[in-house]
Amino acid sequence: MSESKAKQLGTYVRRARLAKDLSLRGLADMIGVSFSAIRDLEAGRFREPRPAKLAKLARALEVPVEDLYTIVGYTMPEGLPEFGPYLRTKYELSSSEIKQLNKLFEDLAAKKKGGRRG
Repeated sequence: MSESKAKQLGTYVRRARLAKDLSLRGLADMIGVSFSAIRDLEAGRFREPRPAKLAKLARALEVPVEDLYTIVGYTMPEGLPEFGPYLRTKYELSSSEIKQLNKLFEDLAAKKKGGRRG
């Protein structure tokens, strides 16, 4: 990522963090990184943030992950992701919890399909 993109990302993150009234340390603790990582990110000194960390950052700041990915230059995958990885990423669910939700959605889909008249 270029220096200008790194600075743009840092500005975006700083504004979002301040809008949520979070300290650097508070945000760092929320997403499991060091204080200095957030400080460096906001200062535009962090050149290669990992997509998973950007996703956690977006959740913590309640901003669209697409915004962060766009600034960094990452592309969003085409189409919808599989349900399991989506749930694991968005809600940090365990495999057991994902299986329970899959079963629930399969049951709902079956009811909907069975209830159709045609």
